Amino acid sequence: MGIQFLFIFLVFSILPSEARVIAVYRYVYSVHIIDNLPYNVPLVIHCKSSDRDRGYETLKFSDDYNWEFFMGDGQRVSYSCHFWWLKGRKQKELVVFDVNLIKNYCVESSHACGWVVKEDGFYLYSKRGGGPFYKMADWDIKESV
Repeated sequence: MGIQFLFIFLVFSILPSEARVIAVYRYVYSVHIIDNLPYNVPLVIHCKSSDRDRGYETLKFSDDYNWEFFMGDGQRVSYSCHFWWLKGRKQKELVVFDVNLIKNYCVESSHACGWVVKEDGFYLYSKRGGGPFYKMADWDIKESV
């Protein structure tokens, strides 16, 4: 036991104080976006945070586009995505992860926000709202693209 304590003490002694705090209080969060759209027409997504651009992804029916990231206590991470479907006739810019969503809608115990994209809008797997999925937004319709 003395050797383990000495090792842990030495590791924490050489780390800067900021790294020690991060090492103790960081959690893994995840976002899932599932394409449940008909007609076998691709869904194009562009997701980003203030410091990370995830690029463009093209999904087909039942694809699960997902990613994980670290967030420490007190951090404010927010991811938004722009969605295009039916060659841009239906579009939406939507926040898919932030502190409000994880606290009020997403499954906080697993640190996950799960979205399903449907023909009539965007649904979030929710711990409340009368069912497993809660409709959060409708598509914006573009008349001509």
